Amino acid sequence: MYAVTIQLSVYYPSGERSAFILEESHKQICRAVYRRQNVEKCILGIISKSDPDLVSSAASKIVFNECQNMCKRGSGSILQEKSYNSIFKFTWDDFNKEIQIKAPNTLKIISSMISDTVVQPKEKKYLHIMQSVALALHGRSEQMSCLQYQIGFILLHGACKQRDIERLAKIGLCMSAKSINNKLSSWDNFLDSEVLEIKKSWSEGGTIKYQLIGDNWDKNIIPTYRTSQDKTISLHLFNMIVVLDRIIPETACPTDTVTDMSAVNFIPSLEEQTLLTEELTFITASSIIQNLDQMNDVFEKIYPKHLKHRYSDHAGLKTKQYPIGLFDCNENKTQEVIRLLKDLTQKYVPLKDDEIAEEVF
Repeated sequence: MYAVTIQLSVYYPSGERSAFILEESHKQICRAVYRRQNVEKCILGIISKSDPDLVSSAASKIVFNECQNMCKRGSGSILQEKSYNSIFKFTWDDFNKEIQIKAPNTLKIISSMISDTVVQPKEKKYLHIMQSVALALHGRSEQMSCLQYQIGFILLHGACKQRDIERLAKIGLCMSAKSINNKLSSWDNFLDSEVLEIKKSWSEGGTIKYQLIGDNWDKNIIPTYRTSQDKTISLHLFNMIVVLDRIIPETACPTDTVTDMSAVNFIPSLEEQTLLTEELTFITASSIIQNLDQMNDVFEKIYPKHLKHRYSDHAGLKTKQYPIGLFDCNENKTQEVIRLLKDLTQKYVPLKDDEIAEEVF
């Protein structure tokens, strides 16, 4: 076979210059230019095969520029926002939109490392991609630490030991234990912000209500070696939480006094008779099933345990709670308990015209 020789000619205003193309990859590039079909894509494919290091170097420069601009101080990146609202309103979708705008090529490269196909937002690999990008950006700049704070909060909430958090912080998975504690301490004012908003709404006639529930929390800290100076430390604290009512009570209708009512008022209406029949049927059937063995064997597993009512759907809902802190109060000391109750009443009990809004308190 004869070797194919390609001569390249370039025409200038001053004249013509020609040269023979010897490299095979250069010949392929000339053919791609001559055909005029997907020229750039063909050239990139040729160079990727002949000199992949050159392509990776060019790609690294693109990624470098994108990440550098994204990690600049004051760039407005989501990962740089570490305020209370920013962390609790963080979503992967918002982060994905930011990457697609500010670092689309970086996203493509990391996505290709994790999946061969396009990943949908609901897939598990989608979170892997987002987390990989966030960890890489945090490694470049410690200011990009929104995700690391969130992971630290999860570890601390799960009772992870401080030394284990420090180990994970060294490999960039979370912030240090000191940084996490400092961040949480700076949020003391946000601890009961939602409760105070509900209290204000309640005092103005709102329907959402809550209860204050508390119990003592005592703990003895025993030293490893007991001495006259290192004695057992007894802590007496009081734990308080706010529990929202799952069911919003209806305003009671005005009732008449017995003397103003006639005998007709005590006769049940047709709706009340229907409701009474359903309840008596359920009670009777449940009693028969529970007390007769033959009926129990047949119907025990199929007959409903509870009568369907207007609040049945609320029974399985999880109660929403707000922990408002541990208070320094010994329940065995009356004065400390009185002081705590006064403080809690002043701060959390809704008032209307300087009077308690609900008699429940």
